[in-house]
Amino acid sequence: MKILHTSDWHLGKKLDGYERIDEQRKFLSDLLNIIENNNIDLLITAGDIYDSPNPPIEAERLYYDFIKKLGNLNKCTAIFIAGNHDSGKRLTVTRNIERDYGVIILESPSEILDQGQYGTAIISNSYEGSFEIETNGKKAFISFLPYISEIEAETIVKNFSENNNEEIDITSMTYSEKIKYIYKFKEKNWNKKIPYIALGHIFVSNNEVDESENGLEFGGAYTVKLSDLPNSDYTALGHIHKPMKFLKYNAFYSGSPIEYRVSENRYSKKIIIADVERENLKFNEIDITNYKPINRYICKSIEEAIELSQQKSKSNEWIYLEIESDKTLVAGEVKKIKENKNVVDIYLKLKGSSYESEEILDDSMEKNIEEAFIKYYKFSKNNAEIEPSKEILNLFEKLITEEENTKGEEV
Repeated sequence: MKILHTSDWHLGKKLDGYERIDEQRKFLSDLLNIIENNNIDLLITAGDIYDSPNPPIEAERLYYDFIKKLGNLNKCTAIFIAGNHDSGKRLTVTRNIERDYGVIILESPSEILDQGQYGTAIISNSYEGSFEIETNGKKAFISFLPYISEIEAETIVKNFSENNNEEIDITSMTYSEKIKYIYKFKEKNWNKKIPYIALGHIFVSNNEVDESENGLEFGGAYTVKLSDLPNSDYTALGHIHKPMKFLKYNAFYSGSPIEYRVSENRYSKKIIIADVERENLKFNEIDITNYKPINRYICKSIEEAIELSQQKSKSNEWIYLEIESDKTLVAGEVKKIKENKNVVDIYLKLKGSSYESEEILDDSMEKNIEEAFIKYYKFSKNNAEIEPSKEILNLFEKLITEEENTKGEEV
């Protein structure tokens, strides 16, 4: 079966308040062309379709337009799993409609998918968290794991073990061991004559750690050891934005298709096309066009920063400026730099004989309160690339909504 693996679209995501919809639209257009020109049987998107549980209308319109065009190709089936940025329940609201277009939406690792026709594909056997699919005359066993928290993983393990009449000590299991158990439970339904494709929105550590080490968190999701991944013919992973491959385990991260942070300009963006057969895997990594790169420039003076900003006024790039100076920026200088609408942030490093400090001149907080909260969260983690979990973001959104409602009542 020929699959195209991608993930972490983050439709609706902004860059410090600046829209990225045009870049996302170009990616989805290119993706359709790649699918059509490479005779793809199965499109796999391993989570984080949207950037928030309540995506903006423009992001939803972009997604549904893509689904319609994909269905019109009448040759490729698509599987989407929910990531930590998605609302699984919201994704599945249009599940029955999208089914006619050959789209399969999965929100829970233990759900049993309806059997029958999905576009040109047929699901003949369906189990808890897995199913057999046939498309274009090719069959595969699919095991799926949308994003789950520690508590959700424990509940699923408990239910699976009871169904399997097993007595296990769940309280002593690490998060990684729970994920391993969930995949293993599903494998009992696998017909080993057909290829096994696993999906997961998880953070996999490429360092094997001691059995005693647990609770290591990354962005709210506990890490999973490589050795605890399923013994599949291909494991399609999402959650990490950098393309990565673990050939010993047939496991791959496609990474995000667009640069969403300045730190992501250190590596190319890719998708993966793989021919998956039983115990036989061939794959290619396809570079994606960088529609609007993110670049950081270091300027030795305010004058140099103004000149650079003017020179790049027509360049197709997002710009972060770092300025070294012995005096602060005045409003007129900021205005001159910001005449270039692609300048995202200005970092001013003040230096003197007895002091050195850093100031961030950023007006994005008023543009997008959620982006501002994420930046603050990262700052509180010593500027590590650690984003708040879905649960924390949902709580923050609830608090903001309550505050706005309270203000409305006072008026």
